Amino acid sequence: MLGQSNQTKDLVNSFIREVLIDKNELGNQPSKIETLINKNLTIAQRGESFNYKAGDVILFNKGNSNLNIEKNEYFKVKNINNKLLNLESLSENKKEITFNPSLSKSYRKSVEVYKTEEREFRAEDQVMFTRKIESKDSPIVNSTLGIIKGIKESSYIIEVEGNEAEFSKDSSALKHMDYSYCRTTHKGQGATTKTAILITESWWKHLTNQRNMLVQATRQKEEIFLVVDNK
Repeated sequence: MLGQSNQTKDLVNSFIREVLIDKNELGNQPSKIETLINKNLTIAQRGESFNYKAGDVILFNKGNSNLNIEKNEYFKVKNINNKLLNLESLSENKKEITFNPSLSKSYRKSVEVYKTEEREFRAEDQVMFTRKIESKDSPIVNSTLGIIKGIKESSYIIEVEGNEAEFSKDSSALKHMDYSYCRTTHKGQGATTKTAILITESWWKHLTNQRNMLVQATRQKEEIFLVVDNK
């Protein structure tokens, strides 16, 4: 199932999960995780402090010894003062640093900015990883699909490509996890399925176009169903 926007995708995923829970097709024990939603800031936007908010999470893909930043380290924005970001590491050491987002353009290329969103997961939920994660247990690439097979006190058991892997609840992989019942057109690129359900809404003017429709309509092998409004 493909939707044109994140808003549509989230709404459909929420509805499908409600139905599955009512039919007892998902586990009885819910577990909540703080997940990360990419704010998709441009390189220029990452250089302006007003594009950040307290609670945002910043991922540094490159280390910087002068700033006391390790490669692939996550920081949460505590507050913003005089265009400087006061950050706290999400690692065990909880170190605090001050970061000037107007640093060189080349360094800003290695910065990712996320907002946080709490999501509930249950056993048998179908999920998708939204970012490449280097894991010794199971390599994860962007859009990798999985099924939650079990939830323990401090970890998730997820079946990925036919193999089960255990992920700690504080692992990077679970920070970048979403439901996969409905995906955006962008996330559906390259995927092939027996049947496709396409949700096309006229009010998304910049998304309802021939290019996106071509991506949506070439995912299926046998059947395609189109859901549209009356305009």
